[in-house]
Amino acid sequence: MVSRVVGFSKIKAFYSKTLEHGGLLHAYLFTGQEQIGKRLFALELAEELTGSTALRLYSSIASPDVLIVDPADSESGHSISITEIRKIKNFLTLHAQGLRKVVIINDAHTMTDEAQNGLLKMLEEPSPTTVFIFVTAYRDQLLPTVLSRCQEVAFPDHPRASFEKIWGDAKLSDAQKDFLFAFSHGRLGLVIDILKNNSIGDIKKSAEEFSNLVAADLNDRFVMARELAEPRHSGRGPDTGSSGEKDHAILNTKVLYWMLYMGTRPRDQKNSRVLRGLLTLHTVLSQPQYNTQMALEEFFLKL
Repeated sequence: MVSRVVGFSKIKAFYSKTLEHGGLLHAYLFTGQEQIGKRLFALELAEELTGSTALRLYSSIASPDVLIVDPADSESGHSISITEIRKIKNFLTLHAQGLRKVVIINDAHTMTDEAQNGLLKMLEEPSPTTVFIFVTAYRDQLLPTVLSRCQEVAFPDHPRASFEKIWGDAKLSDAQKDFLFAFSHGRLGLVIDILKNNSIGDIKKSAEEFSNLVAADLNDRFVMARELAEPRHSGRGPDTGSSGEKDHAILNTKVLYWMLYMGTRPRDQKNSRVLRGLLTLHTVLSQPQYNTQMALEEFFLKL
């Protein structure tokens, strides 16, 4: 089972044993860094639990027994509201066509408090044939009442050996491999995306941009904060519609690159302080209720 995901041997063994001995629970919380494989693992586990085929689950046509809830597909495009929870309720009223029904809630930290409270009854009175899988890099943004009803499964950072498996035919020097491994901080999915999109140059550009930002005066920093927060598509706000969502995703990636770049720098007092600030900024930007420009300005003010 779960054969296509690289690494996580202990977690794979745990679920193999769980299924073999019939100890499956009704709700799991997959935690760990972004882009390390939590969502992919959840999809493959759902295949195993429902008896779905990889072709249907990985294509645009999902398994009839698997519901994937993602903030990008919601009405707002950035958070999971009570509307999505009602869809889950409707989904669970249908009989399973296979072994079980599975609900995967990706980026579960984007659920509103109302949405999380709306889930409680389903978690308190679980169906024996339904499994919930919550996927998040920010577990602390979930309500304690939700956390207490799930078994947490912590996904560790990938070791160097996992990266060696995905270098493949990529034309990378040993120095580039060393840099990507250090830069990613164990995020295998991030490196896969970088290689797929040939975006190593974007990392260098982001590093130079951040170095210039640190050297800039406060006025120039605030100008940049405004430019980064403004939508690039006329008539569409940064938090409305697919184009605004794309802008927000680009900003999140930029801040992630800044953060990972600082993680490769010497850990002196100043760099450690800047890195902590970037970690906070990256976390804040993952929460749509915050004002993007204000969050950027607050960070730039403390540089």
